[in-house]
Amino acid sequence: MKPKRMWVNQPSTLQPDHHLHGTLVLAVPYTDRTMDAYFLEGDVSSAVLLKESLSDGWPEHLRQPKVALADDSAPVRAALAELISAVRSVNAGPQHRVAAGPDGDPCYLQRQEWVEWVLSLCDQADAVLAERDVPAEVVELSGPSL
Repeated sequence: MKPKRMWVNQPSTLQPDHHLHGTLVLAVPYTDRTMDAYFLEGDVSSAVLLKESLSDGWPEHLRQPKVALADDSAPVRAALAELISAVRSVNAGPQHRVAAGPDGDPCYLQRQEWVEWVLSLCDQADAVLAERDVPAEVVELSGPSL
């Protein structure tokens, strides 16, 4: 079977593969419920992971090189990059969709722990911006919408 580009999508500390969240892998089916995942970097070369731990593709925000910036904007960029990565890990898949309200608008289930984590990242990013006298309103975030 041909390897598939995937990434470990386990943002919650309650999830079994949280320590690998954001890791890019090449994966092939191992059993009905698991995938044999081959890591592209790090000390571990492969592992057997649950299919639910993996998402298809290699998102651009995970493919970007992880290099330290020398200028003063590095803390701002780091805080915003972490926030953007967290928000993009929202449970937006069809398995998380529920209908809500009288018109049945789709809503997506999210653990309270995840919501609190993302809000704390917002506070951290806001603090980094405040340290540099950059009003949060002028920061434009780009990237694909969900």
